Amino acid sequence: MTKTHVPVTAALLAACLLVACETGGDEPIDEAGDGDGDGDGDGDGDGDGDGDGDGDGDGDGDGDGDGDSPYGCVDPELTELRPLVGPGYNAEEGLTGELQDSYLVHSTQILVRPEYFDAFIELNEAIFVELEQTEGLIAYAIAFEPNCGFSRTLGIWADAASMYAFVGSQIHADAMAQAPQLSFTGKVVNWEVSADEVPITWEQAMMRLDATDVSGVY
Repeated sequence: MTKTHVPVTAALLAACLLVACETGGDEPIDEAGDGDGDGDGDGDGDGDGDGDGDGDGDGDGDGDGDGDSPYGCVDPELTELRPLVGPGYNAEEGLTGELQDSYLVHSTQILVRPEYFDAFIELNEAIFVELEQTEGLIAYAIAFEPNCGFSRTLGIWADAASMYAFVGSQIHADAMAQAPQLSFTGKVVNWEVSADEVPITWEQAMMRLDATDVSGVY
């Protein structure tokens, strides 16, 4: 992984955080189908089975299976735009403040439509400010895959209530409504960790996302 800590605007960070943790836990959710099997969703069917009708099966879909799925792309040049840092964690000190028994981690993966990338960024100018003001945020990181085109986020929260306070904010909800138009596909996952497991690596986050179904809402 390339740790190129280039200057990142608030708008770009906000854009990457648009899909933050819209689903609970590790439970799979339905994919959003795009048509005939060469799109980004459920293949040439509209079901969630294991045949040729969904992206997670063995057929023609574009979920997590083989074929033309964007999720099959592996980028050796993953570039970290922002290291894991925040009000409750930094690389020098580790977790700061009173340690908890557990924390909640989220990670997202989104493929933005190139023609809408500027609009995607502009739409989310206020998301970054909202995130920074959300009580319970411990830290977050941003990465980009230049070869595969995915934007990724990784965040640590004090608890689920804090994370969902951000997800449920009006600014975030308004942006979420436009996400399907502005992006091809996305995945979301969150899981619980102990203090001893922090920091979380991108490799750990990617393994979690690889085992997660494409999100129909993100």
